[in-house]
Amino acid sequence: MYFFTALLVASSVAFVNAGVNCNGSGNCPGIVGSLSDIVNISQGLDENRIYRPGEHIICIQSQLGNGLCAFLQGNSAENGHFVKILLKDLQNHGCKKCGSVPVDATQGGNDDGNGILTVNAVGSTGGCNGIC
Repeated sequence: MYFFTALLVASSVAFVNAGVNCNGSGNCPGIVGSLSDIVNISQGLDENRIYRPGEHIICIQSQLGNGLCAFLQGNSAENGHFVKILLKDLQNHGCKKCGSVPVDATQGGNDDGNGILTVNAVGSTGGCNGIC
């Protein structure tokens, strides 16, 4: 029992501080779209618009209303210019569909605690298909 608890705590810590990674939900492999599609769409972002944590920035919607979305998590609100840089960093890391990148990665950081940009499968895009 103690071993299981220690293992659970250790895996939780590893997940919380994952740094740049290509992880996503179990739905990621089968969802419509790719990171490359998200990066291409991001070229049309308003570079001065501020995106807040949890707000869908870009989505590729399936016919069912679910899809692949880019969004911020944590404490960091970022402008469209920086979102484009982070998406490209995620792509340069080798991610093909889903993943996350800490907002401080461009300064050599790898701390998820400062906020992260995530591309992941979502149950609903909220009607967004393209720039949200």
